Amino acid sequence: MRYFPPIIIFLVFLVAVGTYLAFFVAPPDALQSDAQRIMYIHVPSAWVGLSFIIISALFSLVYIFKSRGWADSFAWSFAKVGAVFTLLALATGSIWAKPIWGVWWVWEARLTTTLILFMIYVAYIIPGIDEKSRQNTKKLRAIISIIGALNVPIVWFAVKIWRTLHQEYSIIRTDGPSIHPDMLKILLYNIFSVFISAIVIAIYDAVKNYSKILSKVPQQEKLALKES
Repeated sequence: MRYFPPIIIFLVFLVAVGTYLAFFVAPPDALQSDAQRIMYIHVPSAWVGLSFIIISALFSLVYIFKSRGWADSFAWSFAKVGAVFTLLALATGSIWAKPIWGVWWVWEARLTTTLILFMIYVAYIIPGIDEKSRQNTKKLRAIISIIGALNVPIVWFAVKIWRTLHQEYSIIRTDGPSIHPDMLKILLYNIFSVFISAIVIAIYDAVKNYSKILSKVPQQEKLALKES
């Protein structure tokens, strides 16, 4: 555990560098000008939100089929971090929408399905806010996280299925990225630094929570708990 704080400080530095590059080095967009700079926060946040519900669901599956207590702790931590970044994606998306679409919010497919994802995160987190209820709702929360993972393809393909206001893919395309190379480099850097930082935070939280659980049980029960 003592190694985590220095690592997190280093990752905060990486994210700070990415933020500087986004707002002071990246060129302005030809059509959206400086309003487009919010993309360097919005896109990494959205990717973390989508990815972490899948990771949480995978740990939940381990818990359902193997009854491993540590798996529930990791599912819980990844869901919490994923919820924060999904909320950040929604917030930055609204900030981006205002100057471009003229409104803070539109009930279009990508935004609506992302909001549903955030609501699933909330539904997962609420039963576990209290430590006692968290232990009693492991299977319920596992099922909720799996439902959230099933929603991810709908969020991802929403812009293709419904073709609404939200722009289509800029990075993962069959004909290659449609974004300017200078913007792409900084965007990929931000995606990497934010994603790695979010993973480290989630792992740190999971290890801390599970260590706390182990510290509260008698020594003779710890081995059994680790195996369950």
